[in-house]
Amino acid sequence: MADDGGDHSDGVDCDPATITIDWPASRTEWADRVEAQLAPRLAGDPRFVNAEALIGKFRRLAALLGEAPESRDYIRALIEDVNEMATAAALLDRMDGQATLHYEPPLAGTRKRIDFLVRSHDGSKAWFEVKSIRPSWDDGDASWQRFERLAAEFPGNARLVVQREFAGAALAGQAIKTRWGFLGRTAEVEQRAALLQPEDDGPVRLVLCSNGFDWTESDLEDFADFYRTGVFRPDDWSRNAIPLFLEENGIVFTRRLAGLCYLQRSHDAVFASRFSLDVSGPDFTW
Repeated sequence: MADDGGDHSDGVDCDPATITIDWPASRTEWADRVEAQLAPRLAGDPRFVNAEALIGKFRRLAALLGEAPESRDYIRALIEDVNEMATAAALLDRMDGQATLHYEPPLAGTRKRIDFLVRSHDGSKAWFEVKSIRPSWDDGDASWQRFERLAAEFPGNARLVVQREFAGAALAGQAIKTRWGFLGRTAEVEQRAALLQPEDDGPVRLVLCSNGFDWTESDLEDFADFYRTGVFRPDDWSRNAIPLFLEENGIVFTRRLAGLCYLQRSHDAVFASRFSLDVSGPDFTW
């Protein structure tokens, strides 16, 4: 619509610096929507045989909202529970009518668990472990210096381009921490997948969750291709840094996982806005 040059403020001045957000109240309202919309979706689907185990876990945490100071660990745990619930809903949307979904079923020979088991009508099994990656925001000088050290090793044809004066330290830091998160979570889930006994064997997938702001599916594509093939994409800016990180942290991938999946749920949403199985990058001819 064209600007007619008139004053449409109705005499109200709004200074963004004076805006305050009641975060506890906002989180309570969000948890209420999860209870009203997502919990019934899971509990009402007979294919999810123990939905109450997951819903109860969320409810126990949500009941503490407003009761005590909300630490970062508490908020992180609450977000991770809702991401698991959103993953369950996304899996149910893809399952056929005869398959069943199980939350943290016991595994033979170990006390460790994998988040979800999808059991098909023929008895075959598929496993899904859910991890959230939420890189911290740090726009300080130390963060920028870490980025500069890493940038010195970028390949000639692929770089992470940011500007210091426009939150470059924070943006670069989030991108780098996200890549390290992919590496660490994948190694962790590989170890868990290796515990499966023959009676529990089946493909294991890692579902990586994002709020869609800190990182997106395109950030996962490079790593997913490297994990699947063992070869870096030519346009991957991190292809020189990742081998160093793997060596320094003693990580050797077995490539046991059947695929890396992406779930996007914004911080105030109830359901996922995107769920992609077995992410891969675009098929360019180099």
